Amino acid sequence: VDGVTELDGRKYKLRLYFPNEEEIEPGDQISGKVKLRYTWKDSTDSSTYHKGEGIFLLGYAEDDMKLDEVSHLPVKYIPAHLRKNIAHRISEIFPESTAPFAKALLLGDDSDISFGDNIAFQKSGIRHVIAVSGLHISILFSVLCFFTGKKGLLTLLIGLPVLLLFAAVAGFTPSVVRACLMQALVIL
Repeated sequence: VDGVTELDGRKYKLRLYFPNEEEIEPGDQISGKVKLRYTWKDSTDSSTYHKGEGIFLLGYAEDDMKLDEVSHLPVKYIPAHLRKNIAHRISEIFPESTAPFAKALLLGDDSDISFGDNIAFQKSGIRHVIAVSGLHISILFSVLCFFTGKKGLLTLLIGLPVLLLFAAVAGFTPSVVRACLMQALVIL
């Protein structure tokens, strides 16, 4: 589970590994005894790839974890909830062999892509295809322009909120933010 924790007054993005049978929703809080490890190289640990994802702490559950489910979804978790629902729907629609690729292509979520497939993408030089970026934004806006009939004001009024929502659902990764900013400038 990816989340946020606070240590010494600073917030850190965390990836928590623990056995869990329950469904975890955005906004839920997990508590318990956890062993933490930084993801950057120091004298005792080796560096991991997580830092590139913005994750600076890895957590490993040491005893029973308590899950406090959120009673109503706070507004700030709506994009994460939407992303989870879209990913779930993709898993239902696509065959098991192609669902991870579809999630990566549409949402930038490459967590289900196998290690072997990920290496194959890197070696062949097409890893960038599954990183949500300018290509995805340009396709999104081509569809939007088709439906708005290239009317500038209508495209602006619909396009800017769509860009913001898409960036939020994709997790505000640097490539998505950059592409959305460039497209917003083009619209303006």
